[in-house]
Amino acid sequence: MKNQILILFSFFFVHTLQAQDVRLTLDRTRILIGEQMNMDIEADFKSGPVSWITLDSLPHFEILDRSRIDTTRKGDLLQLHQRFVLTSWDSGRWQLAPIALGATKTKPVTIDVAFSKMDPNQDYHDVKDILGVKQPEVSTWYWYLIFIGVLIILFLLFFPKEKKKEQAGFVPDEGAYKAALRKLEQLKNADIKDNKQLYTELIQIFREYLEKRKNIRSFSKTTDDLSLQISELSLPRDQFSELVQMLRLSDLVKFAQFQPAGAENRQSIQVAEENIMLIEKLN
Repeated sequence: MKNQILILFSFFFVHTLQAQDVRLTLDRTRILIGEQMNMDIEADFKSGPVSWITLDSLPHFEILDRSRIDTTRKGDLLQLHQRFVLTSWDSGRWQLAPIALGATKTKPVTIDVAFSKMDPNQDYHDVKDILGVKQPEVSTWYWYLIFIGVLIILFLLFFPKEKKKEQAGFVPDEGAYKAALRKLEQLKNADIKDNKQLYTELIQIFREYLEKRKNIRSFSKTTDDLSLQISELSLPRDQFSELVQMLRLSDLVKFAQFQPAGAENRQSIQVAEENIMLIEKLN
């Protein structure tokens, strides 16, 4: 249908699990070209293993940022919530299709993307003429700087500082890189049924590499603290975003009984391996 595209979101379950409620809310339904808007997705489930959506792109919309997946327990219900920051560069009216979980689904939402309006009655402003540049006054202040610089050089020549003994600094373990890749390869081939054990070993390998190779002591840090430390390595934005998502997924597995699919597990190991190789090149 012209000027309308249905955006389908699919939830996959490891076990059959009836959603109590699912909600999609927008902070606005009309934006200008390039303007940002927030899209929140919430769902309530009975206690048990669940699988959250994977949303990488939206037709006619660009995902600028996404929050971590928050989990809240209310009585016997487990509530999952995630916020997406969107923008669009395509004008028109676009509809988000309902999100259905069993017999529960959201209402369709229509978003208008428009250009900013121009007032035809507003006066037009002519381009200003080129203004002449005044010639700066001749100044001799830089001669004072030269004189002070000569005095400093003479002082350093006649009164040199005593050389301090260099303190032993951090010495990276060059074998940590190969060891990390070897352990990740073993983890790929290991038949680990327990997702919690798999992600515990995966994060252990990654944190151990960072400490031995980059002196990033992260074993006592939370995922958010570790993400902040890794951001100082200046990784490309896409790789850094995938790495943070992998770390947050491990938290869901270990603390919220989240059960990812086998493909997600293999993807998590690959993300850790690619980022270790990229960090090593930035050494």
